[in-house]
Amino acid sequence: METTNTKNSPFATLTLIYTALIFGQIVFLGIAFYNIQSIKIDISDTSDPFLYIVPSVGILAIFLSNLTYNRLILRIDNKDLPFKQKFANYQSACIARYAWVEAATLFAIVSYFILLNFVFLIFATILILYFITLKPNKNKIIAALKLNPTDQSLL
Repeated sequence: METTNTKNSPFATLTLIYTALIFGQIVFLGIAFYNIQSIKIDISDTSDPFLYIVPSVGILAIFLSNLTYNRLILRIDNKDLPFKQKFANYQSACIARYAWVEAATLFAIVSYFILLNFVFLIFATILILYFITLKPNKNKIIAALKLNPTDQSLL
């Protein structure tokens, strides 16, 4: 016999995934800073390609995350799909979006580990702050999926 509360489980699952991803990024950033403890900000070495690559990867990741998310959301715009299928597709779109941003954040943190330049942790922090804005909430889901009142009650 299934005892899961289906009223909260789809949203709770997505929130759990989001929380685990944001927690991992913050912990990795903290570990990186604790282990290195370098606050050297050096943007004067214009021959360092990472000063251009890390911000470019971050900006590209934000752009691609939104592009991927929007394209996947457009595929869901079928009112005949049952709620479970709509939400599963929405969850996939969110995970794809999160993956782009998290990859760029981890790249910035690893760049800090390797090059010991605090500016890369600043980029990682900016990406984490952007990731925080992606936190799922019921209003975003309702708007993105254009849910009717019956489907809204399942959320």
